[in-house]
Amino acid sequence: MTTVETPPEAADPAEQPNRAGPVPRTIWSLAKASVRGAQHEKDGRVNQDSANFDLLLGLNAAIVVVSDGHGSAKCFRSDIGSQLAVSVALRVTSMMLGGASDGIEAAVPKLPRILVRRWREAIAQHLAEHPFSEEEAAQLQPIGNEPLHDDGLPERHLTLPYGATVAVAAVTPNHVILAQLGDGKIMVLYDGDETPVVPLADDGNVSSLDTFSLCMPDAADRFRCLATPHRGSLPRLILATTDGYPDSFRTEQDFLQVGADLHQAIRQRGLDAVALDLPRWLQESSREGSGDDCSLAMIWRDDGEVLR
Repeated sequence: MTTVETPPEAADPAEQPNRAGPVPRTIWSLAKASVRGAQHEKDGRVNQDSANFDLLLGLNAAIVVVSDGHGSAKCFRSDIGSQLAVSVALRVTSMMLGGASDGIEAAVPKLPRILVRRWREAIAQHLAEHPFSEEEAAQLQPIGNEPLHDDGLPERHLTLPYGATVAVAAVTPNHVILAQLGDGKIMVLYDGDETPVVPLADDGNVSSLDTFSLCMPDAADRFRCLATPHRGSLPRLILATTDGYPDSFRTEQDFLQVGADLHQAIRQRGLDAVALDLPRWLQESSREGSGDDCSLAMIWRDDGEVLR
């Protein structure tokens, strides 16, 4: 977990005209956890999820990213694909926030194509350094009439083994920025609200992968993006999770209660103490629910108030 305090005057100058008034000094506290699912432990499979965060000191901004590798026989390197998705998403989002000369709301729709392109470049580099073994190559099968790459394999084959989803959430002094491809959830809890909201609606499913994926040819077109200006107050809690966590609850309302419970727990005990419990809570949820890998990354706005 990381806690950093930065002054509002260091924010991106491009965002200054959007402010409705002075933005108070804020403290973004970040935490993450990722655990192997109960079923994956039984099957001997590695954790396919990844989660991480970043702080942009000069912009008074924070970013969290989670990714879920598909873990299927066709996606036999999806654990690596999710790791690369998280690292690329953090880097691309950071660059976007720092260089949004036309404003955040104009920059966010451009994020998916840059993210997908950079992820594919990262995959190509990894594949060049770690070519498919004979056993892995035997798992590649032609898919439709997709164009061939220089090595004679369909273009999609170079990314399909690394298939993964990605969910990005960021906060600046002026905006909440969300970008998501595939399943999982991003929730936001504002001051004064008892229940978090899920600003991005669920998307449809793709029968072959059960969710939209970075490995799909039209991945950039499948993203759901949102840049929402703050209205009245900054968010208190932003939580991004892979689908194994929300799928462990009977209803979405039950899952949204997690946000309210985390809010109360952090206020009572502080984020350091709560962060230590996150792996255990995720493991219990997987064991009693989905059996899938579970990951989360959160942004907490810390004003120093801890109830005792």
